[in-house]
Amino acid sequence: MNHCAHLNAIHGGIKSLKSLCLPLAFCILLLAFLIPADLRGQSLLEKEDFSYIVKLYYASDAYLSEVKAEIASFRARYPESEYIQYLDYLDANVALKQGDFTAAREMYRILLTQDLHPDILADVYLNYAISCYNLGDYTQTMSLLADLEKVTANPYYIYQVRVWRGRIYTQEGFYLSAEQEYRLALEYDPQEVRYDYFLVLLQLDRFDEAKNILDGTAASEPKYFDYQSSWLNYLLGHGDYPNFDDQVAYLLRQPAPLTPNVSLLRIRKALETENYDIASALIDSLGTESPRREYYRAIVLAHTGSAVEADSLFQQLSRSQDPDIAVYAYLERLKLLYARDPATATKQLQDFLAASKLENAEAYYLLGDFLFRNKHYLEAVSQFVTALDFPMTPVMADRVEDHIAEAYYLAGEFDLSAAAYNRYLNHQPEGRFRDKAFYYLGLINYSRNEYREARLNLEKVVSDFPRSAWVDEARFYLAEMHYLNSEYAQAAELYKSIVLTDANYPEVLLRLAQIYYNQEKYAEAIQLLQNIPASDLDFDATVLMAGIRFNQKDYNQALRIYETAETLAKTEPQKTEAKAYRAYTLYYLKRYNDASLVFYDLSRDITNADIYLYQAAKSAAQGKQWTRALDLYDQFTDEFPESNYFLPVLAEIATIQFNLGKYSVALEEWENLLRRFTANEYISQEDQPLLGEVFTGIETCARQVKDPAAISDLAAMVDLFRSDYIKFELEYIIVKLYADAGLWEDLLAEASEVRGSLNLPANRRNAIELLMVQSLVNLNQWERADSLASEVYSSTGSRESLIKLADIAARTGNPELAMQRYLQAWDLQADPDLWLKMIELSADNQLHRFPELWAKGETYRKLYPQTRVLLIQYLFESGDLAGAAAEADSMLASEPNPWLRAQAEYYHGRIAYSNQDWQAALRSFRKIRLLYKEYGDVYTQASYYYILCLLRLEARQEAQLAFDEVRKDLSPQQVSEIASLLETGTEGKPDE
Repeated sequence: MNHCAHLNAIHGGIKSLKSLCLPLAFCILLLAFLIPADLRGQSLLEKEDFSYIVKLYYASDAYLSEVKAEIASFRARYPESEYIQYLDYLDANVALKQGDFTAAREMYRILLTQDLHPDILADVYLNYAISCYNLGDYTQTMSLLADLEKVTANPYYIYQVRVWRGRIYTQEGFYLSAEQEYRLALEYDPQEVRYDYFLVLLQLDRFDEAKNILDGTAASEPKYFDYQSSWLNYLLGHGDYPNFDDQVAYLLRQPAPLTPNVSLLRIRKALETENYDIASALIDSLGTESPRREYYRAIVLAHTGSAVEADSLFQQLSRSQDPDIAVYAYLERLKLLYARDPATATKQLQDFLAASKLENAEAYYLLGDFLFRNKHYLEAVSQFVTALDFPMTPVMADRVEDHIAEAYYLAGEFDLSAAAYNRYLNHQPEGRFRDKAFYYLGLINYSRNEYREARLNLEKVVSDFPRSAWVDEARFYLAEMHYLNSEYAQAAELYKSIVLTDANYPEVLLRLAQIYYNQEKYAEAIQLLQNIPASDLDFDATVLMAGIRFNQKDYNQALRIYETAETLAKTEPQKTEAKAYRAYTLYYLKRYNDASLVFYDLSRDITNADIYLYQAAKSAAQGKQWTRALDLYDQFTDEFPESNYFLPVLAEIATIQFNLGKYSVALEEWENLLRRFTANEYISQEDQPLLGEVFTGIETCARQVKDPAAISDLAAMVDLFRSDYIKFELEYIIVKLYADAGLWEDLLAEASEVRGSLNLPANRRNAIELLMVQSLVNLNQWERADSLASEVYSSTGSRESLIKLADIAARTGNPELAMQRYLQAWDLQADPDLWLKMIELSADNQLHRFPELWAKGETYRKLYPQTRVLLIQYLFESGDLAGAAAEADSMLASEPNPWLRAQAEYYHGRIAYSNQDWQAALRSFRKIRLLYKEYGDVYTQASYYYILCLLRLEARQEAQLAFDEVRKDLSPQQVSEIASLLETGTEGKPDE
């Protein structure tokens, strides 16, 4: 923890604007304006007394008490005077000047209920607002300033509105709004709020602008050292020690001696940077005695081995009349106590905060730090968050936000930690812990398998913070992700770049050995393993060595090493892993019985028991121990009916029965397995390989049985299923069983016979025929597919068969016929899928009839947002660049899909290129190259035009680099064109 964390608060920081001397914004009204031209009934004495009060008021503020007394006397002598309203106004002004803001506010309020002379109306509003401001009633102040703007256009009062509105915004922390008000005020009077403006610029971190004001402030100006102190305090608050030193060096070269405040800031800087000798010398040279100087002296003592003397001095300072010094001295005493007795120090600070209700960021931060160091992370977070409720320097805010995020991480609250680190990165663009934030965000992403995000965050550490303490850790996890993604070359490069230490080199070398193993560089892997001390006693290294021997097909050696690994295993998962490898090695040694026994032993563990029992049975079957295999498979079906391997086990049982020559039993097993899919209307991709095995088994067994009844039984099963896929496959098997050697012509003939003999309903028969059409299409039997589809269409006139005919025409190079048939089907019934077919056919044929088709799909476009790209393409190629640009803008404003956004951005670039707006085009193509690299086609085309834009803009070197990068992906024509342009330096016509 930074031992000087209190120093900024002790020093004071930028003063609150509320505490500044506030000039009274009075308009010096001419006496003639105050005295009505024709007030009847006044005696000469009354007029004279009134004139005296006015002149006395304007003569000097030293006479305010006399003015107040004269006004009271005048009221008593002339209670009905028509001058009373003006005296009420002056009386309120006197109260305001004397700082009696409550009385002034009430008097101005009453005045505004009267019919005031226009010459004082604006002044009453302004002074009423100033009274409310000084009473902290900012809401009422803002309301009065708004009213003032409405009643006058006088530039002076508009200026005053901006001054006081700026001060309110400053008090409420709306520094950007305050800056705008002050900037406008400075146009009227460049001096009054110049310092206020300077302080706001510091709050906004507008370094250069504030420095310009500082440099333009003459040493003769009254506030010269206020500017300098505020600037130095700002630099310290941001940890900007180089600029602090430069500014102090500048001041030391000036004739005027440094003020005590500047000297104290120099001491504070020395303490923050732990230069205690320099701090001590500066303290001794500071002639002015002050509690702050003694506080700094105590800090030096505390960190130079004089803890007892420091504690005694802190004890005295904790009774200081300066409340800041008292509090921070007490906190420093608690730090010293914590070093001896953490529990007592923590308890005392908790009791102190509970009793004092102290609004001090550093105190709560210190309590959070105590709790953090005692591993009470969530309690620490609570204190850190409380600290953020109070004013603190940017340096301290930087540290607090980092501690919150780290505490959440160490507490295992990764969602909260990620949110806190993201807040830190947003709030602290120049933060000292940004490298750490990116590292921990990457680590959290990594733990969640969010590898893309993890890679982005960790790469940020490596690229932007090469000297960070987290660089090697970041490289390690980046390497791990490449390793897990089988990107072994990239992973190896990163592992090799890690600085090896006693703590990390066994792990790094082991991972490098694993990479060589995966690259089949077994000799290199073995050499690395031999460089790891006691690697033969390490489980992971031993397993890896066994894996190398296994892949070298030295199964006997691998088996011996796996047996050794089993003895090195320290956890049950490790023992299971080694035993499983041993079982698989036995399997490869064709010691199937031994493998089966080990797998069976593994199956007694609850974890993965079904997998190992399955492998035990499979090993027995491989060893042709059919009876044992069947027993194990039967046990599996009894114990694991919900396992993912249940259906494959049923398939294995059927296969074993076939291998035993029990073809009828095997056929029955295959049919029973197939019946498990009777309720499935759709078949998933995952189930299709198994069903393929089932259909092969049914066909093979039925051929072996050679019993017509078996074919009839299969035919009777057809109606059991809801899936057209299964129905078709069964029909197909039936057809093949009746057909001769699978010849297609005979198959079709037999299919017709089967369909007729089974008396299938017309709709079922038509469905099967259409599926057969699809099968013919998939087999590229286009003429036969067209013939069969034509038969179906001729007999049924069905829309589905018409669409099939259109599909065939499209696939066989007859787009006009295909479109004609699609449109016929559309006339029968419109639907979104058919519209998409037509749009895609148009896209494949130079967008033929696109406007007509686009109009038809008005209600379906939202279902297929990708079609909007075709609209942009059509508009672009038709020369409607404005329309294409508008549609691209609309897509970019509403479409989240990144591929579609890439397409829209590409046409943005093409449009700009066509308009010879090379810079705009370059921006779009560069955007695609940066954001959408994964979309190869659009990336390549964007790269092509990107290079052309660079050449147009005479950026030849950058064009050459981009060309070298994408050359292999460009078309030969594009390569030739760009190469020529780079050689000649002239622009040709691009390939549109």
